[in-house]
Amino acid sequence: LADVHSRGATSLEDDPECVEAHRIIDETNAMLAQLMSESQTATKKRKQEILKQIKTLEESAEFKDASRLIEDPVAERERRRLAKCAEAEGEARAGLKRGDVGAAEGAVEELAALGGEVPRELEDGLK
Repeated sequence: LADVHSRGATSLEDDPECVEAHRIIDETNAMLAQLMSESQTATKKRKQEILKQIKTLEESAEFKDASRLIEDPVAERERRRLAKCAEAEGEARAGLKRGDVGAAEGAVEELAALGGEVPRELEDGLK
């Protein structure tokens, strides 16, 4: 909850990320209910199409991310932070590889700001 409070929200219900996650889940669940209802009277061919649509909705990154955030906000935020750290580290490595020291430095700064550990070889490469 410290992360929620640091952004000015007083509870998860006030947290804009959680509000958006609830919206995504509610909308997706409404679409799923509509599709399931439609499948009750659909032809065999149409039912197969509907089942594909249901699977696509249930497996969408947006729905999964929202569900994880609501189920365990702390763990999901940490997962997202680690993903951003990995992305910043990759950008720093790519910057060094192509000789773009400025881009590499910016990515290392972002990595550090995210609380990520800057690998020794990146530090050495920027000296």
